[in-house]
Amino acid sequence: MTEESKALVAKPIEPPHPLPIPAARALMFGTDNPREIVARASEIAKVLKDVVTQQGLISRIGNKDYLQLEAWTFLGQMAGGFTTMTAWSRPLMDGETCVGYEARVEVIDSFGTVRGGAEAQCLRSEGNWKKRDSFALRSMAQTRAAGKALRGVLGFIAVLAGYEGCPEEDMPQSMPRQKMPSPAQGAAEMGAAFDEDIAKSKAEFAEFQALCLALQNAKTVEDVERTEAALDAPTCLVKDPKLRQQVHKKAGAVRAEFARAEKAASGAKPKATPADVEAHLKSLNAARSSEDLDRCVESMNRFRWSKIDRERLGDKLAMRRTDFELAGKEQA
Repeated sequence: MTEESKALVAKPIEPPHPLPIPAARALMFGTDNPREIVARASEIAKVLKDVVTQQGLISRIGNKDYLQLEAWTFLGQMAGGFTTMTAWSRPLMDGETCVGYEARVEVIDSFGTVRGGAEAQCLRSEGNWKKRDSFALRSMAQTRAAGKALRGVLGFIAVLAGYEGCPEEDMPQSMPRQKMPSPAQGAAEMGAAFDEDIAKSKAEFAEFQALCLALQNAKTVEDVERTEAALDAPTCLVKDPKLRQQVHKKAGAVRAEFARAEKAASGAKPKATPADVEAHLKSLNAARSSEDLDRCVESMNRFRWSKIDRERLGDKLAMRRTDFELAGKEQA
């Protein structure tokens, strides 16, 4: 600790005593008429809201909106040329250890008259400031004091604009903050997010098509298994449930085709599917001669039919043979 710091701690700098303010300058808006004060304050509040919304000078904490220091400084200029000046700042000591900084900031009007002031601290015991440089703590102490000082003079206008009277910098750092973007920033962010979503959708559909093509070109059951493993991999871009269901459905169909081919190769008749039943019923209905019926019978003999399907096809075959016999008798 330097001798200068020890002297500063031993003898704190006292804030200057404000000079008397002439009556004409004591009024913020140059009038004591309540209606005129409200009208003027409301006008400033409207402009303040427009500017801070456009520039994104708001932080949302919880479900409430707080003005950032830049917004308070802008408000001070609109309300009568109010600005801030640091009266003093000094370290806070715990023995030989600097545990933080405190500062006093005063609000001065365009005539150089002090209109208000406030003091604030920034301590290393705060979670976000434990390992920060000393100059950063000193600066934050001054920032907090500036916000509090402006709030004391102009807080009622901020409330008229629909914001909380407390500056954003003076709220506990442990409370999560959401910076409210300006409309231009918001549109840009939405556009970027939209473009990103489109890119992701294109990449997802491209990988979906690649998986379907791999199943279409599969030569063995192992090829199907590798494709399904690629679909289930964490790096797979196909996340849409409907697309994933289509891939699994196609994989199942390819497996069934391989199984049918294997049974046919081994001499065992494959079990007929509902699609096979419908196909043979259509063939029987479309037959134009007994020879067509014989060809249908040959095709039917290549499959194993359930009892119900065999009866359906047998009934249809018998009916169609009867039709041809009756037609032959009529021609004779």
